[in-house]
Amino acid sequence: MILVLEGQKFYQRLVWAMFGVTADELGFTETSNRSVGQAQSRVFIRRAIKPMIEILQNKFTNEIIAEFYEGNPECELKFDYIDSKSGKI
Repeated sequence: MILVLEGQKFYQRLVWAMFGVTADELGFTETSNRSVGQAQSRVFIRRAIKPMIEILQNKFTNEIIAEFYEGNPECELKFDYIDSKSGKI
């Protein structure tokens, strides 16, 4: 029975790795402390949220705004994210 549980934990971690998330991001915090959780939140924002924001910026600028300027936009959409811990964008 213990081998089955260990196998399930292995496959669980394998799926997490495939999606690029950590145990803290999914709520499995029994083996971590608060500072690790905060650091993982910043990593998640950098690896998951910021790329999505960049995709949205490019789509709006190159497809929606460009429609109004005949393919050559004079302006662009830019989201600013400031990390509350470091103060960096």
